[in-house]
Amino acid sequence: MENLTSLEPCELVILATVLAFLLSDNLDAGELNVLGNFIVAVGGLLLSWAAQLDQQEKSSEKANGCDLDELKNQIRCLQEKCDRLELCSQHSRQKGPHRMV
Repeated sequence: MENLTSLEPCELVILATVLAFLLSDNLDAGELNVLGNFIVAVGGLLLSWAAQLDQQEKSSEKANGCDLDELKNQIRCLQEKCDRLELCSQHSRQKGPHRMV
């Protein structure tokens, strides 16, 4: 299949034309109709499958992006809390130990 995807559009059209000539050789009109309808049906199913895969990939990327944004937000919040704790700790050290009288 990798070979088909690497072909230029013109080469793909030529290949399809040659294949159509080879498949239609010695077939009557009824057989050609059956074969053509079968190929169209397979093509339609392949297109539906590809569209669904594409949609799932987009949904997955979108969900992963949202998850990633949420994780970044949580990390930012945790960093802010750590910074505040560090400031409180420094402030407590500057005051020194509390003495009870």
